[in-house]
Parts: sequence; C-alpha cells; structure tokens
Amino acid sequence: MKFEAKPKYVNISLCAFGVIAASIVLYLLLQNLGYIAGVFGKLMDILSPFVWGFALAYILNYPYRWLFNKMSEMKRKPKEGIIKAVSLIITYLLFIFIVGTFFYFFVPHIINALIGFINVIPTYVTKIRVGTFDFVADYLKLFDISQNEVYNIMNTTFEDLTSGLDLQHMMTKIVDILLNVTVGLKNFIIGLIISIYFLVDKNRFKRAGKKLVCIIFSKDTARRIFYVLDLTDRTFGSFVIANVLDSFIIGCICYIGMVLLRLDYAVLIAVIVGVTNIIPFFGPFIGAIPSALLLFLVKPLEALIFVIFILILQQFDGNILKPKLFGDSLGIRAVFVIFAVLIGGGLFGIIGMFAGVPVFAVLYAVSTAFLNKKYREKCLTEEKNEL
Repeated sequence: MKFEAKPKYVNISLCAFGVIAASIVLYLLLQNLGYIAGVFGKLMDILSPFVWGFALAYILNYPYRWLFNKMSEMKRKPKEGIIKAVSLIITYLLFIFIVGTFFYFFVPHIINALIGFINVIPTYVTKIRVGTFDFVADYLKLFDISQNEVYNIMNTTFEDLTSGLDLQHMMTKIVDILLNVTVGLKNFIIGLIISIYFLVDKNRFKRAGKKLVCIIFSKDTARRIFYVLDLTDRTFGSFVIANVLDSFIIGCICYIGMVLLRLDYAVLIAVIVGVTNIIPFFGPFIGAIPSALLLFLVKPLEALIFVIFILILQQFDGNILKPKLFGDSLGIRAVFVIFAVLIGGGLFGIIGMFAGVPVFAVLYAVSTAFLNKKYREKCLTEEKNEL
C-alpha cells in the first residue's frame, strides 16, 4: 500500500510541532531565566568596550560627516583619503579637548564641593538632631512627658538608627565603586580606540550589512528593513544631538544663574542639573530634588531661592529652548513621552529612560505608516466601491 502525504495535514502537523517546540523552549527559558540573565550580563560586560565604541562612533559621526562634507565642497579639495584623515583627526582632537577641559576645570571643583559637604555633614546632623529634640520635646509637653524622658527616648532611637551603619561595609562599597569607575574608564578608553575603526570603516560595514539583508530577505522585506533603519538613524540622531545641546545650554545657564545668585555648590549642582536634563520629562525633577536637599542642609533660604530659579529655568527650557531645538523631530505627544520614559526606565534603568523616547518614536512612526497603508488599501477602496 502506497502512502501519500496530503499537504493540508503536513502543514497542520508542522504547525503543531512548531507550537509544541516553541512552548518547550519558552518553558526552559523561564525556568532558567536567572542563569540566562547572568550569562547575558557577563557577555555585556565583556562586550562593553565595543558598545562604548559603537556609541562614540555613532555620536562622533555627525561632526566627522560635517567636516568631511565641508572639505569636499572646497574649490581645491584634496584627495578623499586626505579629507577622511583630516576630518577624523579634527573630530577626535575636538572630542578629547572637550572631555579634557571638563575633567581639568570641573571635576576638581566637584570633588572639592563633595569633600566640603562631607566635612560639614556632622555639624548639620547635630543641628538637625538638636532641633528635632527641641521640637518633639515642646510637642510632648502637652502630654505631661518630661523633657529628660523625651531626650532619653530620642537618644535611644538615634543610637539604634546609627548603630546599623557598618563602617567596614561602607568602606567595601566605596572600594567597589572605585573599582567600577576604574573598569569603566578602561572600557571607555578601549571603546574610544575601537570607535576610530568603526568610523573609518563605517561605509564598509554598511555595505556588508545591506548585502546580508538582501541575501536573507526578499526585495520588499529588505526595503522595509532599510526604511526602518533609516528612520531609526534619523530619529536617534536628531534626538541625541538636540538633547545633548539642550542639556549643555541648561547646565551653563544654571551655573551662571547660581553664581549671580551667590548660591553654594554652583559647579556641582550645574553638572547634576545638566546631566539629568538629558532624561526627558523627569530629568529636571531628578536633578533638582537632590540639589535642593543639598542646599537645604547648608542654608534653607538658598534652597528656596534655588527652587524658584530652577522652576523659571525649566519653564524656559520646556516652552522656548526645547521646541526650538527639537522642533517636530520626534512627532509624538507629551503623554507618549511620559509613557516611553516610564516603560524604558522600568526595564533598563537610566539608559532606558533616555533611549525609551526615540525608540517609541520609531515604533510609533512605523506603526502609523503601516496602519495608514492598510487603511488606504482596505477602507478607502471599500468607500470608493460603495460610491
């Protein structure tokens, strides 16, 4: 008896097998999620110099490309190899100059401010302790509790709180932080070297990627992939450039304003405000709240002045500066910005809060284009047929 396989049942069997296999794989992944996360984290630690290199190459590609285009428009333009070499050298010299200037002028001020703040912490802790004791004692007098009993209770409570501080554990944490900073600096330097190779061979990598996509996928699918990649590049590029420029301007204005208002820790707070301002929507609050608390511990009146100043500064940033720099580059509403920041921050921390907005903008643009296309193909056709 000859067996004949019917295509219908073969397809059903293959689909069933695929569903069962996918379910087993998903179950195994969920069962070993901790191990997989550990392996992935270890892999990311190993590849972190390449991540740094790619990120630096992507950012520095903009000044490199601008210099390359300007030199190519010269009447007596040199050979292309010379233009590439000169553009590359100028780009990296400018980047090293900016980073070196920051470390030379700002880092010492930040370190001195932190050391000064740490030195005065015991004084302010004592003031807070005495002020709290007096306040609680005056309040408890209403309940016929003597001041000595109040002081005994408060002293016991304060000793219980401070006894939990393990000095050896704190020193271990400090050593771990220093080691992480050293490793991060090493990865950054290696990444800077790798970024040069990425930037020099970017066209070669681009051509190789296009060939690979065209080989694996069909012509229409490859065209869609290139469209999404181009949209992602334009969205990320405009967002990163505008956001970094906006944060730099806000940091400078914050420093100038604090100097004019004669507020303490001007350099430290300006750097905090400028860096956290990179995070959309929540960044100003993330930077302003600890800065205000820092000033409040020193001089409460300065904290009040700083809060008023930062509110005015953020109004200027949100209503004047950001619209001028960003324009319609993202094309998404404010509620979607908040949604993207919350989801990105919940999944990937600070990096997710920063990258969540452009990623969501790309997904929003792609999905909108897809829905509009389907609408034109289906709904408009049906409306024309009805007419």
